[in-house]
Amino acid sequence: MKAKCPTCGKHSTLPDADAGLLALCPACGTSYRVPDPEPQPDPLTSVAAAAANAASHPAAAVSSGSNLGWILLWIGAGIAALVAIAAISWGLYDWNHTVKVQKLAEANRLRDQAELLIATGRLKEAEAQSGELDAFAAGSPWPEMRQMSDQVRRALIEKKRAILAAGPAGVFPSFPSPGTPGEASGNSDRPRAGQGGGSPDRLASANPPPEYREREKNLPNPAPLAKGSSSVAAAPKPPEELNPTFTPPPGAETRLDSSEGPYAASPATRPSAPAAVVQHTERPPIRKLTPPAREPTDEQIGAAITRGVDIMLDEFDPTTHLMPGAEQRDAITRGEDILSVYALMQCQEATEDPRLNPHEKLMKGLIDAMKGLDLNHYNYETYARGLRATALALYNRPEDRGVLSADAMTLVRGTHSGGYSYQLDHSRGGYRSSSFEDNVWDNSNSQYGLLGVWSAAEVAYEVPESYWAKVQGHWTKAQNHDGTWAYYSGGGSGTHSMTCAGLASMFVTHDYLDAPKFGTVVGRDPFTPPLARGLQWLETGDNSISLAAFAHRGYDFYGLERVGLASGFKFFGAHEWYRELAATTLQEQQPNGSWGNQVVETAYRLLFLARGRHPILMNKLRFDGNWANRPRDAANLARFVGHQLERPLNWQ
Repeated sequence: MKAKCPTCGKHSTLPDADAGLLALCPACGTSYRVPDPEPQPDPLTSVAAAAANAASHPAAAVSSGSNLGWILLWIGAGIAALVAIAAISWGLYDWNHTVKVQKLAEANRLRDQAELLIATGRLKEAEAQSGELDAFAAGSPWPEMRQMSDQVRRALIEKKRAILAAGPAGVFPSFPSPGTPGEASGNSDRPRAGQGGGSPDRLASANPPPEYREREKNLPNPAPLAKGSSSVAAAPKPPEELNPTFTPPPGAETRLDSSEGPYAASPATRPSAPAAVVQHTERPPIRKLTPPAREPTDEQIGAAITRGVDIMLDEFDPTTHLMPGAEQRDAITRGEDILSVYALMQCQEATEDPRLNPHEKLMKGLIDAMKGLDLNHYNYETYARGLRATALALYNRPEDRGVLSADAMTLVRGTHSGGYSYQLDHSRGGYRSSSFEDNVWDNSNSQYGLLGVWSAAEVAYEVPESYWAKVQGHWTKAQNHDGTWAYYSGGGSGTHSMTCAGLASMFVTHDYLDAPKFGTVVGRDPFTPPLARGLQWLETGDNSISLAAFAHRGYDFYGLERVGLASGFKFFGAHEWYRELAATTLQEQQPNGSWGNQVVETAYRLLFLARGRHPILMNKLRFDGNWANRPRDAANLARFVGHQLERPLNWQ
């Protein structure tokens, strides 16, 4: 308690026990008696006193209480308003984002359908689809939709210009006159390009095909009969074809529009539309083949693969399961690591080497380390992703599907109008941002990008049909007149490696575009005109086995093996390509088991040798005539049986 000096007024703090005793003031020295401590107020009494005080001073009480209440009220209202504004803003953003995603997805679907119709020459349907896309994009606040509409419109205009530039002879083949067998009917009354005809659709509607009649036979006059001989009326010969043979008028230029697909009209009582004039490719004459002097045995090939595997395994770090240097972000070793792991996986399929079993620690570690490599914006991203997708599709394990799908999706989106460069375009829909003429591609990267997507598609990854159409269009435009391909457009004469790249790519797109479309049409050429021209070059002379002498010849070997795998051909012209080049490969192997003392060269040579050791399920005879009415029958059977038996099978 506190006690106050009665003389000087000094307050002193004293214990409650000193109450009633004398105390000495520390300031003035006066002694005084300490008073009793004041009693503590009762809480109930304090509340009552406060209430009484508030009743006696109502204005003051209301004023202080209301001020605090209003302050708290305004603070609460402000917080509630902020929360409400934030919730409304987020809801509007989420709704707008959802609507945008849905609208862009629908616009993408319309664009893909329109581009597919344009690529296959169905211009009337493409016009309707383009109009639907225009109406859908009209008034859209998102520029992406208007860009899609503009892209389709430009592609449609370019297609019409290309058809008009081809002229009537390229678009409307002449029909034989029913009354004059063997002579082409005139077409002078048809509109010519640039002379009023308008769009190809109007040209086609203005010139319907004539009434079909069975073609009369232009038979020679019979020789006069000798005396005494009798004449027996011969039964009339059946028509040679259900469809008439179209003969172009004299001087007309035969043009090939490879974007229209193959190549003979389906059998019908009457043709539904004029068919494109087809230039049939003559096959080399059949002749007896002389086997190589020194043909390698299967045991020798298997031993060579094992020696190559021995030295290849030594290249990997046993701790990281990567090649030294593959950890570096832009090191070329990162791509070499993926190529080498893929080669070892193929060798396991060919030799059943227990060291290469994917369930064992060694190969499991190599595959997992390969999957863990970050390839985003890698300097050699197209090669690396294409090879990794091809490798992971080989086993198609559930644990690999995530990386495989990501690589395939990035490759599909990253193409430049069907071609590829070293790096991929990671923007949404970026593969439509450039044109063929921009030269943002080379045919080597274009081959590996497609092979990765193809491998994923073979194990049920969904690839849009427009992608295959764009890839086929790229390789068709890039082909030289002699059937070859160069490294890039305007790159001069074609090379063996790039021609193999073009053929393998065209075989792939043929499977997904042309074979399903014309699977019920028989009596026709089995391949598209660009594909037939490329095969004709490869089968001429020694072209198939005349590989360039450079440091990475294995790249060329692997490219030819891809053509053989896609086509199933055992022979290219007069050459049994695998056995002849396998003998060359065995001769060039170094004593230590490598080829050229290089990792890349050794990996490519192992890939070449490994594929040829798989068992052959079926041989398909190639003869003069319609030998491939079902071009992919044996290939599909080999793939199906291989999946059932869980081992690769070849056909030829």
